[in-house]
Amino acid sequence: MIRELAKRLQFMSFTTVDGNRLDAFMQGIVERFNQLKPRDIERRWTQTMFVTGYAPALLASGQSSLPWLNACNLDSDSTDSSTPGYPTNKWRIKGTETPGIEPDQINGQQRVWAWAGEFSRPVRVNRLTIYLRTDGVNFVNSFNTGGTPPPGSLPNESLQDFGIELSVDNPFSPENRSQGSSAIQKVRFWLDQSKFSPVTLPAVTDMEPKYTVNVLNVPSLGRIIDIECDEPIPQNSRVRVNFVMPEYVPAVSDATWGEDPWFKHIYSLTVGVLEPTL
Repeated sequence: MIRELAKRLQFMSFTTVDGNRLDAFMQGIVERFNQLKPRDIERRWTQTMFVTGYAPALLASGQSSLPWLNACNLDSDSTDSSTPGYPTNKWRIKGTETPGIEPDQINGQQRVWAWAGEFSRPVRVNRLTIYLRTDGVNFVNSFNTGGTPPPGSLPNESLQDFGIELSVDNPFSPENRSQGSSAIQKVRFWLDQSKFSPVTLPAVTDMEPKYTVNVLNVPSLGRIIDIECDEPIPQNSRVRVNFVMPEYVPAVSDATWGEDPWFKHIYSLTVGVLEPTL
């Protein structure tokens, strides 16, 4: 539109059309195209995908839970006995309450896996996906409660105690987790609603390594939690994507998480963002 090119040099009725004004108008057009604004670009945003994940080593006696950590920073977990008391942050993330579990007591733990990244430019997070893959052989989890379910659950029903959070650190106190903001949080949802596939998949033998019938003859092949969103992230923000899963004491609560739940899945994480086009 002409008014986008030169707001004060528009020609209309009862105005002169002389050389000086024409020259100034053309100069305004040149300057406007040499200094394009974001609204002038048809494709203002560029899609970028961050992908990470890992496959746990097969469980061996005494193997560490890393990269999964307790949601509560216990003094007993510290490797430095010369510094008594809690670390700077007693709690790693917010909103992790799970019925029947008190992470700072002995009746269970919550394990947290956090992916962290920093965005130097403002972005919009538009996708957050975590895949907990099982194979029915080495990585087994039916995502159901047992005969003695955790508080608030019924026997042999879908689990609803996995949590996802996208947090943004406070720019003025980035090391203090209590001052951070929970931009996205999804908790207390039925994991049966997040099956990778609702049917049993056939065996695949036309490529190596072959997937045997035993591996693929498992309904769902795990859970995939996909969150579509549109969350603006400020410039120079430090962002964390946190996942929380419970670890129950079998004598107290019966669920297929069981002990050492972090060894029961292959993990894949995808974070989709829209970056401004410069």
